[in-house]
Amino acid sequence: EHGLLYEAQLNCNDILIHPQNRAGKMCLPAEVHAKGCKMLKTGADPSRLDGICFEVAATAATRSQQFQANQDLQEQSGGKLAKVRFTERYLSVSGSHTVSFVKSVAQGCATDDPGLLDMCPNGQLSLEALLSGSSVPLDEHPFTQMVKIGWTWKIIRQEVEQEFSDLPALIQQAQHSSHALASHVNEIEAAMQVAFWFNQCNDMAEAVKLTVASQPACSHYMETIGFYVRLYGGGEDFPVMKVLDGISKLYGSNACIGEEFMDHVTFLDFKDPDTTFVWLRAGCLAANCTSPRSVDSISKFLVKSDLDKLKHAKIRADVKKGEDLCSLAWETLCQGHLQTDKKGITLMGRLLVRVVLVLTNKSGKGREQKVYNNLQEVNDTFVEELSSLQNPNRAPNPAQPAQAVPATTQAGAVVSLKDAASASHIALESHKHLAIGKLYVHKDDHRKIWKFVAIDSRAGKFTHQPLFGSLEEAVVKLSDLKDWKVCTLNEPELVDDGKLENMLPLKSQQLDVLLAKAQCQVGVYEFYEKQGEPDVTISNTGSLYARKTMKKGSLKLAPFGSVQICDMSKTAKNACVLQVQGRTETFVVAPPKADFKKGSGSFVPFHLLKHADDGNEAAGNMEKVQVKHEKMTIPVYKNKRQIDEGTELLWEPLPAARKKS
Repeated sequence: EHGLLYEAQLNCNDILIHPQNRAGKMCLPAEVHAKGCKMLKTGADPSRLDGICFEVAATAATRSQQFQANQDLQEQSGGKLAKVRFTERYLSVSGSHTVSFVKSVAQGCATDDPGLLDMCPNGQLSLEALLSGSSVPLDEHPFTQMVKIGWTWKIIRQEVEQEFSDLPALIQQAQHSSHALASHVNEIEAAMQVAFWFNQCNDMAEAVKLTVASQPACSHYMETIGFYVRLYGGGEDFPVMKVLDGISKLYGSNACIGEEFMDHVTFLDFKDPDTTFVWLRAGCLAANCTSPRSVDSISKFLVKSDLDKLKHAKIRADVKKGEDLCSLAWETLCQGHLQTDKKGITLMGRLLVRVVLVLTNKSGKGREQKVYNNLQEVNDTFVEELSSLQNPNRAPNPAQPAQAVPATTQAGAVVSLKDAASASHIALESHKHLAIGKLYVHKDDHRKIWKFVAIDSRAGKFTHQPLFGSLEEAVVKLSDLKDWKVCTLNEPELVDDGKLENMLPLKSQQLDVLLAKAQCQVGVYEFYEKQGEPDVTISNTGSLYARKTMKKGSLKLAPFGSVQICDMSKTAKNACVLQVQGRTETFVVAPPKADFKKGSGSFVPFHLLKHADDGNEAAGNMEKVQVKHEKMTIPVYKNKRQIDEGTELLWEPLPAARKKS
């Protein structure tokens, strides 16, 4: 009616996948090709397709993120998905696997699907090869029409998503639920959906309920998955879940974890008071969700007995080292601002799998054939991969032009004869974590931070500048460069004396203010001590009562707490503000904490006095007055008439304007 939804025939090359599709997982290349193969065998029929898509965002920033998400997915697919052209105009939320397969055929992408390899033995998708066995002429085949012309889509305008940002995910879940037989959602994807919905509603029970609504295969143990996400997902933004999602995408895996293994990972009790082993639990899931071994689509790599090994006292020290290694690696990625980079996330995922497989004695038995004998080898590989990620071109430091350091070759580039015979070049290629100008520590002494400054055919040179003393140099044989590890700390240096001069307490412009604040603090304590503890008690509902009968003006409630300096314009109207002679700052007495159930904190009636709420001025038996104490004027509550024992203490009713606000 309003033109926000319309139909049009779209060419496959005009469509990308919406980044919210399948909770950010978008699609798996293996699934795309498997479903494409099934479609070809059962018969392609464009008239039966019910694709739904959104228009690409109008804003440049959002549009760039949408394109980037698809480009990252394509790069991780190993050439199995079509390249992004950056001219696409639509984002699919239903029919994503179909359009992705059609685009893969249109662009001649690679495939390793057994069914497709029977039709394309060279591993390259081709329309002619795929339809060579059909009795229908190539130009008349329905699949040819899908590749070259397209089919009808329902299109939702981008303004709708701009107004209702959750709508793409809702539509995708609804469509996925209605086509439950066509695809299955594994535990990692379900956990990502739980995390997505939690970010929308901030209620884990509701997030689990919304995920169950799409009827994933793991619905009957979704509470366990929600428990895992809540305790071990990494907190805000769920970084651990993003790592698991990233490693799953890297290997194109959609194998299920299984209820038994998921339950064991979630509730495994390490009996350690210091850590819950968030990263090792994630590593166990990562190892299984990327395993090439499965039975009935359930991974059968790590089993319960492997997890139980991690609790044994004999390897307790190694298990803790493994968790510490993963934690340190994540901190390193965060320091390098790589924690949201998809390459950094998959790098972390590989580390998790390697650590867990070393601890369970299964290194080399998963997708990665290389065997790691200990955690140190895993760490060294991570450092090398991280260095390659941070310095892909490994160019010499421009600040050192006279060193004549050979540049390392880019990935896939041909090595020149000169470089092939260069000892320094070979050394840098063998120790990819080394780069001129970067900081390192020696494996036997982490106290000194050294800078790598030069390398030639015989040795590398490092320098260390002590805070007090002359520059130190270390000339290291090329064969010993393996003993130098990347340092993630900054190089120590003394703060400039000019800066320190302005920071000295006795010269600080804030000294006068701090002294005034301290004097106010002492004055508040002295004033409270002078008034004495009031004969007042409190109920568990927070109401104050007189312990005895008191004459008019004999009960005084004085403030007590920490004195703070506040911006008057931002100070609450009911704050306890002190007036100090000769000062322009706003000094406020902050109420102390009090836990009446535990009997801890401080009971200060002044800060707990309630307003009378019936609008009757006579209902309040307490009034606020200002009392002078030395150079301060302090607000105090006192009874404006006689109060009998057991009377509830109430301040004057709130003014009408305050009540409305």
